[in-house]
Amino acid sequence: AIIKEKQQQRQQLEQSSKNNANNNTNSSNNETPQSNNIPTLPPTKPPYHPEYTPLALSENFLLAKIHGANYNLCLANAVCPDRTRRLRTCWNGLDPQWVKMMEEHGIEGYVCLEEREAVERCVGLGVQRVMKDVLG
Repeated sequence: AIIKEKQQQRQQLEQSSKNNANNNTNSSNNETPQSNNIPTLPPTKPPYHPEYTPLALSENFLLAKIHGANYNLCLANAVCPDRTRRLRTCWNGLDPQWVKMMEEHGIEGYVCLEEREAVERCVGLGVQRVMKDVLG
C-alpha cells in the first residue's frame, strides 16, 4: 500500500512538473516563472562517477578491499621499494589457479611468505619510527 501511494505521488509530481513546463512555454514573455512553484523530482540516477555508481553490497565490499590494497601497496612502495619489488616479482610469477587452490585449502598465508613478511617488517619499522618521532 505504501509503495502504491509513493508511486501515485511520484506520478502526480511528474504530471505537475510537465504541466508547469507547458505553462512556462505557453506564457507570455512578460511573465517570469516562479521557481518555488515548480516541483523538482529527485534524480532517478546519480551522476556517473566511478566512486558513486550504484553497486551491490558485495561489490562495494570488494571495491573497498581493492582501495585498501592499493593504499597499502603505495605505502609499501614509498617506505621500502626494494622489498616491495621482490614481493611483486614473486606475486606476478605465480599461477592464479595455484593461488586460488591455496586459498581454498586455507593456506594462502604461505604464498610469497618470505617476501610478504619482509615488507611487513619494513613498513612496521617505518610506522614505529614515525610514532617514536611524534611521541618523542
